[in-house]
Amino acid sequence: LPGGDLLFGGFVFSSGGGVDSQDGWIMRTNCLGFNGPPILEASVNHNAETHTVTLYNHSQRFGDGSIDWGDGTITTFTEHDTTVFTHVYTQNGEYNIQFNINACYHHDSLSFHQTVSGIPKSEPPISEFSTYPNPTNGLLTLSYNPTGETLNAGVQIFDMAGRLVY
Repeated sequence: LPGGDLLFGGFVFSSGGGVDSQDGWIMRTNCLGFNGPPILEASVNHNAETHTVTLYNHSQRFGDGSIDWGDGTITTFTEHDTTVFTHVYTQNGEYNIQFNINACYHHDSLSFHQTVSGIPKSEPPISEFSTYPNPTNGLLTLSYNPTGETLNAGVQIFDMAGRLVY
């Protein structure tokens, strides 16, 4: 029923001997049976030490929803799921969190702006380091620049016995 009403159905069994039985049930319609449009309410908390944002869903009368965390990650949920959602950010930046709920033909959304900072820059992988030729007769090339940035680095070279030779 398009208005979100409940549907009651049932039937009576006749046994022919004067003893009847009956069954009945109530079903929600595909418009969820709510008595009004969704009520959207949510709040967020940012933990700067762990770089996490927790969203608390206090919404009512909704069927499903989604959270776009602003970094390419989307969390979907239904009315039966948890009401607390936590997301860990891996990069510093400005993020717009979009929180959406749906019920039948009704939709509502909230936006939260979040600034994440203090995440240390990750070290480039050591697999980007190369030396050649090996073995060498005295002339050695060291290569390490995975990010394309200008790097300031100190170099120490040890022999096979662990003695510093340069």
